[in-house]
Amino acid sequence: MKSQIPSTKSQTNSKHQASNSKRFGIWDLEFGVSGPERAGITLLLVILILSAILSISLGILDVVLGEFRISGEITDSFIALYAADQGIERILYDDRVQGNICSGGGNCSYGPVQTALSNGSCYVLRLIRTGADTTVTSTGEYRCANTLLSVKRAFETAYTYSTSTSPPLLDDNFGTGSSANDIPNWEEEGNDNNADAEARAAGSGDDSASPDGGRFAAIGGDEWICRSISAVGFRTLILTYYWRGDADAEDNETGGVEHRVGGDCESESGWTTAASHQLDSGDADASTWSSLQSVNLPASLNDASFFLRLRNAANSGNEDFRVDAVKITAIPN
Repeated sequence: MKSQIPSTKSQTNSKHQASNSKRFGIWDLEFGVSGPERAGITLLLVILILSAILSISLGILDVVLGEFRISGEITDSFIALYAADQGIERILYDDRVQGNICSGGGNCSYGPVQTALSNGSCYVLRLIRTGADTTVTSTGEYRCANTLLSVKRAFETAYTYSTSTSPPLLDDNFGTGSSANDIPNWEEEGNDNNADAEARAAGSGDDSASPDGGRFAAIGGDEWICRSISAVGFRTLILTYYWRGDADAEDNETGGVEHRVGGDCESESGWTTAASHQLDSGDADASTWSSLQSVNLPASLNDASFFLRLRNAANSGNEDFRVDAVKITAIPN
C-alpha cells in the first residue's frame, strides 16, 4: 500500500497541471501558457491588435489628408494661373499697344512690379529688352502674404519689339531764307503777322544758327506757337528739338513744350507741360544752343489727336525762346 501512495500523488499533480495549462497557436507555432501568464498574453495580444488597427487608421488618414492637400493645391494653382494670365495680358497691352513700358527700342528693364488682386492673389511683372528682343514674365501667386503656403505659376513670352517708324508726324525746321513774321502751319498767340513770334533767319549772338541750320522759331515773352497733331493709329511718340534761351532773361523765366487733347490752341487751361527750360540756361546767359532734346510723350497721346504748343513764359517781349528742328516720330499700331 505504501508503495502506491507516491504514484497516486504524482498522478494528481499531473492532472492539476494539465487542468491549469492552456495551449494556443500563432500561424504554425503552438505555445503553452499556464495559470497566471494567460492574463499578460491576452493583454499583449490586445495591444498588438490595437496597434495594427491604429497603424492602418493612420495610413488611411494620411492618404485622405494627402488627397485634400492635392485638391487644395490644384485650386490654388488655378487661381495663381489666372493671376499670371491677367498680368501677362496687361503688360503686353501696355508695352505693345500703349507703349508706356519702355520707349521704343534700345535696352530697357522694367520690374519686378507686384499688383495685388481682390481674391488674395497677385501677379509680378518683369520686362527685359535688349535692342528689339523683349522677354516678358508674369508670375501669378495665391496667398501672396503667406510665403509658406503660397502657390506660384508663371507665363513667359519673348518677341521682337517693332521699331519701324512711319514718316514723322511732325518735322519742321522752319525753312531757310530771310525772317518771316508768319510761321507757316503754326498758329500764333495774338496777331500772326507781327514779329512777337517769327521764323527768324540765323544771325549772330543769341540768334546764331542752330545745329540744324537755316531759320528757327523765335518766340517772344508771353507768346506761343501751336499746331494740331494727329497720332491716330500710332503709339510711342517721341518729340525732339533744339532750343536756346536769351542772355537778357532772368532767373525762373522759362520756355517750354505743352500738349493737350481737346479744346484748341487758345484754351487757357488743361495744358500739360512735357518739358521746361530756363531761358538764362542756369545763369550761363544762354551762351549756346542745346544738344538735341528728346521727350517721350505720354501714352495718353497714343492713337489720339492733340495740340502741341511751344510757349515762352518770360515777362519781356525781347527775351526770346528759340526752337528749331521740331520733330515727332511714332510707331504704327
